[in-house]
Amino acid sequence: MNKRRSKGRPHRQRAASQKGLYIFGALVTLMAVGAVIGVAIATSGGSDSPPEAVVVPTARPTDVSQQGRVLGNPDAPVAIVEYLDFQCPFCQRAAEQVMPAIEETFIAPGIASLEIRPIAILGDESVQAAAGTECAKERGQFWAYHDIVYANQGSERGGAFSDDRLKEFAEELNLDTGAFNSCLDSGRHTETVEAATSAALADGISVTPTVLVNGQVVDATIEAISAAIQQAAGS
Repeated sequence: MNKRRSKGRPHRQRAASQKGLYIFGALVTLMAVGAVIGVAIATSGGSDSPPEAVVVPTARPTDVSQQGRVLGNPDAPVAIVEYLDFQCPFCQRAAEQVMPAIEETFIAPGIASLEIRPIAILGDESVQAAAGTECAKERGQFWAYHDIVYANQGSERGGAFSDDRLKEFAEELNLDTGAFNSCLDSGRHTETVEAATSAALADGISVTPTVLVNGQVVDATIEAISAAIQQAAGS
């Protein structure tokens, strides 16, 4: 994203004021939405078993940058990092009910970026699901795979993320299944996921989702993330 340098204090002050008004207005709207979503998160539960047919979610907008596990402009002034476990139902709810609003209001306009850091604290299927996203990342499709994994989440250790199922996801996304299957079967990203998990635990990250905004841990809600972004953006 091209950056323009303003000349003169008055223009800088107007730009800062306009950005502040934009984020404040967006925050008020998101807080209202967040109140409704908070109730849904508190009362809903995860799926008991994987569906027979693979659920393919709606494709993401193509006008927002995707670079590996980073969504949005990596040079944005505010950096959001999310640690997640793909078997974690609270992570699924955050991905489907919280982050879309954050992406639309703060990431698409270039105010913030979002980096996903998959870890595995709920067992082997968490390891394999995260490894699958790494294999998809090699094909430039991390975010599409991230979304299809969540859309097909089942109960913990219930077979939702078996190797065969993970390969079905890749087929439904029209990935190069030969390359994907070879990657997954090789187990080369198992160590990647295990190392990321160990590093997260060493840093005190033992609960998922854990969300950080410019390095500060915040609650995984629209209200908390929006307020932290507003503060970090200085508006």
